[in-house]
Amino acid sequence: MPVVNEKKTLMIKLGILSITWSSQHYTVDHIESSLANSGFNLLEMKKIGSMVYQPLADYYIENRDSLKNKILSKYPSYVEKILFKSLVKMKQVSKTNVIDYLLIKCSKK
Repeated sequence: MPVVNEKKTLMIKLGILSITWSSQHYTVDHIESSLANSGFNLLEMKKIGSMVYQPLADYYIENRDSLKNKILSKYPSYVEKILFKSLVKMKQVSKTNVIDYLLIKCSKK
């Protein structure tokens, strides 16, 4: 599950991602609280953002030419440009620990 590590100045730190990142911008605390309030016991939570966002962005950047051609066959060029800028920003804010990705294991109470 995608998360943010802080809510303060989030829009500024996320930049283009505040618009293009489709998931809600929940904090880890909010997720933990929501799980508890929904009747779940949290068994394990791992932050795996460095294994999600950075490799995804690296893959796109390394293979941009071929991926760009596929995207341009169906969408206008601005879509690919926004995607590229979003992935670069995603990599940056993941490295600076603004965003993360949670792997959650829980059980029903």
